[in-house]
Amino acid sequence: MSVKKSTFSVCGMCTVRCPIQVETENGAIQFIQGNPHLGGINGALCARGAAAKP
Repeated sequence: MSVKKSTFSVCGMCTVRCPIQVETENGAIQFIQGNPHLGGINGALCARGAAAKP
């Protein structure tokens, strides 16, 4: 049985600490994006955050 989970956190790739949303399946990261619930970033993520291990 596959377990999918959405977690909200902050990116640790630089000192800005952007808000992120991480999608996992069975404990493994599948997708990382900027937190779509916060205004101003509209789910976007910088190049450093986007390069994080998926």
